[in-house]
Amino acid sequence: MSSNRFVHFASCGLAGITAASVTYPLDLVRTRLVAQTKVIYYRVMMQNDSPVLVSLACGSLSTIASSITTFPLDLVRQRKELEEAGGWARGYTTGLFCTFKYIIRTEGFRGLYRGILLEYYKAVPGVGICFMIYETLKILLADISS
Repeated sequence: MSSNRFVHFASCGLAGITAASVTYPLDLVRTRLVAQTKVIYYRVMMQNDSPVLVSLACGSLSTIASSITTFPLDLVRQRKELEEAGGWARGYTTGLFCTFKYIIRTEGFRGLYRGILLEYYKAVPGVGICFMIYETLKILLADISS
């Protein structure tokens, strides 16, 4: 394996590990809240509000928060993949941190978030609706089973 391919492999792997590490605590809390049945171990906020609307809001806000933290890593991964296909200049041939430095030097700090609005247009409604549908189905199925 050439060192260039190893750098790409390691960079993509580290990006995935970092993204999963940052978002795992949120996913763990969500899983624990969903898994509790008769005994309530964790109290949720806004208990008097509609669970459907709260789910929509929480799903949307969690997507925004996770995108802010993980988007630069995803951008670096995408740029490295495009470079392999021959679509970008040869500025991304180094490791993860050098690629970050190159983007900041050539495009500024804002370059790390180039395209994040498109991510929001795609992900925020999708995850919010997914949370909302889950809560709706959970309520409907609980009513049917009782």
